[in-house]
Parts: sequence; C-alpha cells; structure tokens
Amino acid sequence: MKKIYGLMIASLIGTAPAMAQHEVECDFTSITSNITTNTTLSASTLYRIDGCIHVTSGTTLTIPAGTVVMFKKAVNAGLTIDKGAYLLVQGTSGSPVVFTSDQQPSYRNPGDFSGLLINGQATNNFSSNAMTTENRTCNVDAGGTNDNDSSGVVKFLRIEYAEHGLSLASVGSKTVIENIMVSYPEKSAYEFWGGTARAKRLIALNAIENDFVFIYGNRSKVQQALGLRLNAGSNYGTAPNSNGILISNNDNAGSSYAGTPQTRPVLDRFSLLGPAYCGGTGLSSNFKNAVLAYHNAQLGMYHSVLSSWPTGFRMEDASTLTNATASPQLLKFEANSFDNNTTDYSHNGSWVTGGCASNILNWMTNVGGCSQRYNEFSPGSLGYDGSICDDYCASNIPSFLVSGSDLGSTQYANISELNGDAFFVTSSYRGAFDATTDWTSDWTAFCPQSTNYCPSERRIGGTTGINSMGLAQDNGLVLAPNPVTGITYAEFSTEQAGNVTVNIVNSVGQVVRTISKEAGKGKQRLAVSTEGLSSGVYIINVALSNGNAVHARVVVK
Repeated sequence: MKKIYGLMIASLIGTAPAMAQHEVECDFTSITSNITTNTTLSASTLYRIDGCIHVTSGTTLTIPAGTVVMFKKAVNAGLTIDKGAYLLVQGTSGSPVVFTSDQQPSYRNPGDFSGLLINGQATNNFSSNAMTTENRTCNVDAGGTNDNDSSGVVKFLRIEYAEHGLSLASVGSKTVIENIMVSYPEKSAYEFWGGTARAKRLIALNAIENDFVFIYGNRSKVQQALGLRLNAGSNYGTAPNSNGILISNNDNAGSSYAGTPQTRPVLDRFSLLGPAYCGGTGLSSNFKNAVLAYHNAQLGMYHSVLSSWPTGFRMEDASTLTNATASPQLLKFEANSFDNNTTDYSHNGSWVTGGCASNILNWMTNVGGCSQRYNEFSPGSLGYDGSICDDYCASNIPSFLVSGSDLGSTQYANISELNGDAFFVTSSYRGAFDATTDWTSDWTAFCPQSTNYCPSERRIGGTTGINSMGLAQDNGLVLAPNPVTGITYAEFSTEQAGNVTVNIVNSVGQVVRTISKEAGKGKQRLAVSTEGLSSGVYIINVALSNGNAVHARVVVK
C-alpha cells in the first residue's frame, strides 16, 4: 500500500468479507486519515472515505467537477469540515460532485454513511457558543463569534443515502451553498444548527425524518428549495416525527427557552410536496406537518407552497404563538399557498389573549392588526408537471417547469426580507419554480439507486478491444443497470434538440442493434433493450444531433 498525503490506494477486486459483500467491485482510492494539508482531488479518480475523516483547521479540500466520493458503509463513514477549515466543491450544472454509498446498485439504503458536516465559527445559543452534539459517527464541534465566517463554497453537490445529509453547524454568512440535492437520507436532509448560512436551490428527496431543520439559534436565509416526500412508506417514529420543515429555538432546553441568538430563519420560495401529493392514502400518523414551528420559534416565511401534508403550518406552543402575535412580530408568514392538506393550519393550546389577532384564522387571513398578507387557500392549479409523480427509475426525468399555474402574481413579489440581497432572486411566483427555468435540470439524479459509479462500468476502457472510440467527456454516458439482463437505461445530456442514434457494438466492432429517437435539449434517459444478445461485453455508442458522440461499456448477462 502506498500512502500519499493521507490517501491510500486500495482495490476491492477479490473476495470480500461477509460484512462487505455488497461493496462496489472496482478500483478506488481510499481516504483513511484526516486531511491536514491543502488537498485537491481528481475527477478521474473514484474515492472512498473510510472513516470519520476531518479536514482540519487551516486546511482547504478542493473537489473538482465530476468527482465521485463514496463512503464506507461498514464504518458509517463521514466527512467533517472543522472550524477554520475550507471546503471548495466545484461542481457544475453538467458535471456535479457526488457523495454516495460504497454499495453496489440496488443495495444502497438510507443511512449507509454518516453524511457531510461543516463546522463553522458563527454564533449559536449553546452555552458560550460551544455547540457539541453526540450520537453520530462524526460529532459536532462548532461555534464562535463571527457570523460572517466562511467555511467555503459548495456548488452542484449530490448527497445520496446518508444518515444525515448536509449538516451546517454554526456556519457563517460568507459560506456559499447552492445547487445541492440530498436523496434518501435516513434522518433529515438539511440541518441548519445555529449560524447565519445563506443557501439557494436545495432539493430534499424522500427524507425519512425532516426535509429541513432550523435550530439552536439559526438565522439562515434560504431560497428556492424543494422538499419532495413521495415515499409514503418511509417515516420517522419518534416525536416530532416526519415534517417538511422543523423550526425550534433549542430542543435541548424546553419549550420556553429564551437563550440568544434566537432561531429565526428567513425562508423564501419553498415547495413542500408531502406524502399525499401523488395520491397516497392511509398515511402513517408519523407524518405531521409541512412546517412545524415550536419551542419558542421565530420565522419569516414567504412565497411558498405547502401541499399534501396532514397539517400545512402548525405553531406548537405558547411561546411560539407569542412570537407570532407580538409587536413587532417575530414570526411572519405571508404570500404562502396551501394545497391538499388535511388541515391547512393549527396551533396547540390557547390563542394569545390581547394579541394582534383574535384567533389563528384572523391571523392567517390578515384580519385585525396583523399583517399576514396574501396567504392563499386551495389554489385552482399549482401547475406542476405530472412527471413529478412518475416512477423515476422507469420513466423520464421529472420536469419542474410551472405551466397554467395560479401561483403567479406581481402583487406580492417584493415582500420578502431577502429583497436587496444580490445572492437571491425576485420572482412573482410562489414556490421554488416558475414557467421559464427548471433549475434541477442537468445535475440532479432522481433514481440514484441504479447508477453504477465504478469507472469500468461507466466508461469504456482498454479491455473492450474498441479503444479508438475514446472516452466520453462533457456529455458523459451512464448505463444502469450494468451488468444487464433485458433493459438498460442510457443517461446522457444533449446540447441541442434533434435525432439521437444509439448503436450497440459487439467486441469485434460490429453494429448489432440500432435505435433512433428524437430528443429535446438537456438530460435524457432512454431505454435500450439487450434482449436476444449473447452474453458478453458490448459498447453502446450514442450519436448526438450536434455531431458529437458518447460511449460506454455494457455487460450483457
């Protein structure tokens, strides 16, 4: 074994122990010790984190576009960015960075690894700003006095099958977080603990506990976020159970805890599509709220869609109700749309006597002295495409463009507290999307279970006998399942609409099958039948309408 800057070369080809029987079977580079000097990974190398790996204070870890980092399930591996360290994830729209399980396709499960934890030096409401938590492989050690702290730049990152997706502990406002997708986490997809992070364009796909958590004095600003909870069979059995958004001042200190800074995130243009969105019925009682504000929570929430949860918005305790009815108001909830919830809004206990509204109905509908303007109930149409409810592993990639929607109106476009901040955008639409831009295209993966990240299975190599085809580059081709019996799906991107030709080439260079299809611009997913082909290795060559071609090897069983 040769060790270079904390990285060790490892091969998994051979007999694996019983515990690791479903680990990927391809060469990768293992990261087995903390990263203590500035380190840049390579997109041409497949990596695996083999424990709780820290990037230590004063150190920068750079991960270029297209890099895949696996995490060892057997040790619940995780990556932690320590206070004073810097993470630079340089993913792009066409070439994201991927953090994923080290298990083979079809054997990945929520909780296969710990997740990504970033510890910053901003304030929180733990004693002396010293935030610590236990009960995870990589414990939190965060906090300080610099709310403008930067822990790095993280762009176009996918995190698949983690226990905790992305945890931001006391992360400061100079940290850049944008275009992140957390898929199938065992617990919460995003955890904002203390700090003042700013983030935009976040996706939480089928989390089991919460999509988004804001706690311990968090004052983050987040815009354009999608919480998609379509797996009605996955829910969290311990209170407060499964929610779209959970907001609390400090869970460890009780419902009336008044420690400062107090939790008050500003959330704008969220789309929270709950477990009943695609027709789910007989839902578990563990599914609770699209938004739960409790334990003395404060909040500013605007232009968002709360759909298909048992309860849309719930204020749980007296201290939170007081924040909603005080003067000045510490909890504001304006220009939000409720759709297909069993109950749109509710609260626990008695309404505040002498507040700015006589009851929650008046508060929610701008009657009395409160200013909860433009909230909408049962809109005629959300305008979301039906592909959102498709089987992502058997159908085309979902579209999130809005059409024929009742969510657009210029009258409330400028009420958000985020206006004036150049990092964010202004839109006349409620929810995370509009009619012109689907910001999920070209970098997301809605069926990560089927993706084979082993380089030998994603790209052709020297053993195929067809080396003249070269390697796929910008418009890389991914085939899954691979090996295959029957249908494999070819995933690739096209720069322009037009005819796409798929040729299956055998080991001596003969074209044995041809498929032609008209394709639009952007990400594609085509079914390619291998029925009737003899067992062996083939090359699938996709000729694009712009004259380019992409290639990958497939093993037919």
